[in-house]
Amino acid sequence: AALLDGWGPEWPGYSELSHARSYLLLQQGRLDEALEEAGRYRGPDPHEILFAIGSSAWTEATQNRVLSPEARAAVIELGPQALRGAMEARSDDFAAVGYTSLLLREKAKLTSDPDARQELIDEAGRLQKLAYELQAKAREAKEKGQRRMA
Repeated sequence: AALLDGWGPEWPGYSELSHARSYLLLQQGRLDEALEEAGRYRGPDPHEILFAIGSSAWTEATQNRVLSPEARAAVIELGPQALRGAMEARSDDFAAVGYTSLLLREKAKLTSDPDARQELIDEAGRLQKLAYELQAKAREAKEKGQRRMA
C-alpha cells in the first residue's frame, strides 16, 4: 500500500492507482477500506472491483467461523453496498444480483423482528428470480451470437 501511496503524487490523475489499492485492501481482508477506496475510483468501469468486494463479503460472512456476530453483521451490511454499485455499472449482471440475494438471506438470519425478517426474505426471493431471468437472457444472447458466427 505504501508503494501505491507513494505513486499518488507522481500520477495525480491516474485512476488505476485507486483500483489497484482497492484490490490490495481486498486481498488483505480489509473489505470496508476496499469499498471506500473503490468509491474513489474514477475509471471507466468500477463493476469488477465492486463485484469482487461484494462477493468477498458473502464468502467472509458465510465461511469465516471466527467472526464475532457484530463483525459478521458489518460484513453482511457492506456486501450489498458494493454489489449495488456493481449493478449500477452493469444492470445485466446476474451474479451481482444473486450475491445480493444471498447476503439479504444472511441478514434475515440476524434480524430479530419477524416483519423485517420476512421483508428481507421477500426481497431476496425477488432478487433471486431476477438473477435467474438475467441469466436466461445472457444465455439466450450468447446462443444468438454463436448462431450468427456459424
